[in-house]
Amino acid sequence: MVTRRSAGGRAALLAASLLALLAAAAGRARADAEGAMLKPLAGVVEVSRGGPDQWEELAEVDQVSAPDHVRTGADGRAAVALIDGSTIELGPDSHLSIERLEYESAAKRNIAVFRLKRGVARVAAGERYAVARSRFEIETPSAVISSQAAEYVVLYDEAEQFTDALVLQQQIEVVAAIGVIGPRTTVGVDEVVRVERGKFPSATRRLDADGVKRYLAMLHGGTAAEVVAPAGAPGDRLVSVHPALGGKVLRPEDLPEAVSAQVSEREAGRVAAPAPQWPLGERLSLEVRVHEQPIPEFLAAPPGEVPSAGVDVEF
Repeated sequence: MVTRRSAGGRAALLAASLLALLAAAAGRARADAEGAMLKPLAGVVEVSRGGPDQWEELAEVDQVSAPDHVRTGADGRAAVALIDGSTIELGPDSHLSIERLEYESAAKRNIAVFRLKRGVARVAAGERYAVARSRFEIETPSAVISSQAAEYVVLYDEAEQFTDALVLQQQIEVVAAIGVIGPRTTVGVDEVVRVERGKFPSATRRLDADGVKRYLAMLHGGTAAEVVAPAGAPGDRLVSVHPALGGKVLRPEDLPEAVSAQVSEREAGRVAAPAPQWPLGERLSLEVRVHEQPIPEFLAAPPGEVPSAGVDVEF
């Protein structure tokens, strides 16, 4: 079972360390209160100032603000910390743009909007976004994730064009990017929702501890192929594992993963190959074979008796 307290403490510690570095890096700051700190954590981390055209590799902590872009290499990881303590941790091969950062202390109004163009991010939105008129949003090409004070993982698979959102603490709301007229899905702790590009969100699905760990592993180099698609998503065309069906479409032993395991065991010699089967006609009982004869032959050989010589059967 994933420990929520330790997960939240890790995010708070990361935010505190980055905010301390923010003060130390004030001389390099390009923005004041409406900025954030970017810290390389591993591998290649690049930043583009004011747009996605000109990239420069970042070797140390620096300040970023809207509309800057951040991307990580295949081995890269980075963290973004806002002045309110919220954090976004980017995994490998990810691209994040800062769309909007606004802090109004007098009006107690805070707005933070980011766009995850590809990859995976672990988000911890602070308490400031739990007040009225404040919002914290992560946009992707297929979904918009809104939260107040919550911690969650967002994945956007650029090749397959879908978004997965998994909640670690509190709850989030997810809507499709195709328009505000669609349904708004509330996602709770240990639940994941998938939004394919051009479609509405799928039904939420609860993960066990191993399922949660698979998503968290992507922050350190795991791949999207390692996570399990929610019921009804591509790869589960019959929706055979949907809880509402309860195994009524396919038996558990007929599901793809069970069949695959049987094949693997047979190849390893642990499962004996099925015995050869005789043709259907040879396996029928004598009574069945007699009853299948034309009427004259049936009368000549009642059930239980083998037809005698001289019986002529035409087909």
